[in-house]
Amino acid sequence: MVSLPPFEYSIIIGLKLSDGHLQKGKLNKNARLSLSQSIKHVQFTGWLFSILAHYCQSLPYIYTTNLNGKVFYLLKFQTRSYPCFTLLHSAWYLNKVKVLPSNFFEDLTPIALAV
Repeated sequence: MVSLPPFEYSIIIGLKLSDGHLQKGKLNKNARLSLSQSIKHVQFTGWLFSILAHYCQSLPYIYTTNLNGKVFYLLKFQTRSYPCFTLLHSAWYLNKVKVLPSNFFEDLTPIALAV
């Protein structure tokens, strides 16, 4: 089983508190981490990817979205599906809604807060 070292775990907790999300497909029993950021934050997204790249199958990619008639360019990457992400998904989601787990304060580290 793939496990998350403390540094990566703290980064993922920080992402869960901001723009990152864990998703489970209809046929997948395991979850994966997904992150989309504005192209303006390419350095931050690149730094995150450099740390989490060994969990990913492909490089970050650029895609566009349209919101209220305005086009936005985003940089996105996602990990492979692993049991370690499924454990986090079980703790952070209730009926497909993100919730704070009861042990939330135990996971707050300076790295998690910085991310």
